Amino acid sequence: MRKVMIGDLLALARLLALRAPGDWAWFADQALSQAHAADKFRKRFDYLHDRWGDGSLLGWCLLRGEDRARVDFSDQMFCRALAQAIASLAQWRLSRSRR
Repeated sequence: MRKVMIGDLLALARLLALRAPGDWAWFADQALSQAHAADKFRKRFDYLHDRWGDGSLLGWCLLRGEDRARVDFSDQMFCRALAQAIASLAQWRLSRSRR
């Protein structure tokens, strides 16, 4: 996957905040895994993946309508979603380093 920046995490948190909290961990894992696969696809074929984007987490989110959601740090649900996005990234990186 391409380098993850704060904008990537904010985009993922915006998508998470639109979903039920019970689905967040699964959805974030799907986002990370598919963005990673899209990056491998892009590197191998020199072409963007039609469903998963350019290999960035932000690209993956934009394909799912992330631009419809807002960033609002006064919203507790959004802050929890951002915490989940960060925790999911940390867990995903840890699981990949064990391979």
